[in-house]
Amino acid sequence: MRGLILGLLIVVLIAGLMYTLRDKDGETIVEQKVNRTHEANIMLLNTTFVRIREALNTYFIDHGEYPEILDLLVPDYIRNPREIHDPWNMPLRLERDETLTTVIRSAGPDNQWHTGDDIRREI
Repeated sequence: MRGLILGLLIVVLIAGLMYTLRDKDGETIVEQKVNRTHEANIMLLNTTFVRIREALNTYFIDHGEYPEILDLLVPDYIRNPREIHDPWNMPLRLERDETLTTVIRSAGPDNQWHTGDDIRREI
């Protein structure tokens, strides 16, 4: 029993250190991990945008127009339906903005549409 209590105490101590120790920029270990994960998700999303843009351009060549929804790219232009989702597991949207520019939009990390963290790329 003492070993279990000692083990739990060590785990709590390590977790506390992770939340309190800071690097030279003032970030805790936990904040560093969150920031690195966010950066990796943004890089993955940018790669996804490039892949979808290529598929959309191929679709345009074949049909003379862009599809109304990204689902029409599957399976002929994009094999896996997961490829039209962002890293936060939300489906990407194909939209036309006020200038009729075609835009691919992600809801971003908060998974809410039309908020400040949405990420969009023009085709």
